Amino acid sequence: MSLMSALNCVYEVPETRGYLRRLGIAALMVVVIIFLLVGTFGVLDAGSLFDRRLVSQAKPAFLLKALAHAARWAISIGVTLVSLRLLDHVLPNLKRPWRWMTPGSAAAAAGWLLGPLGFNFYIVRIASYNRTYGLLGAFVVLMVWFYFSSLIVLVGAEVNSQLRDAAAGKRSRRRDP
Repeated sequence: MSLMSALNCVYEVPETRGYLRRLGIAALMVVVIIFLLVGTFGVLDAGSLFDRRLVSQAKPAFLLKALAHAARWAISIGVTLVSLRLLDHVLPNLKRPWRWMTPGSAAAAAGWLLGPLGFNFYIVRIASYNRTYGLLGAFVVLMVWFYFSSLIVLVGAEVNSQLRDAAAGKRSRRRDP
């Protein structure tokens, strides 16, 4: 629900939906996104099992294995794009037509797919959460990752909002300090 409020701020729209409706939308989106992301991880994990069977039975094993690996990652990227686009379309209190791809969702997907590389480097090489927090270090890392993921979604929504305002020819009501 906090992401819903933040997206309303990004798109500069007031919240007119009731509390129970917002709660229902938020709960439904959590279930849908979890289903999509777990499905993506399942595709990636089941793909490694598929790769082992493919290598043991196929003659040009390297080519088929590389093709199957690329297909798995393409599916994963596609599901990530749809997930982010779904969040950006459903959560803000803004009626607009559905589009499969927007520049903001592409930017958010790139951040979501490339962000874990930098985050992993930070966690492994720089941060010392285990020494600082002990067993709770994993929970702190998870919370930081949730914050980072929300920031990526908000940056993608801001890109969409600014492009929408530019296409409409209006200036943003926000004031720069």
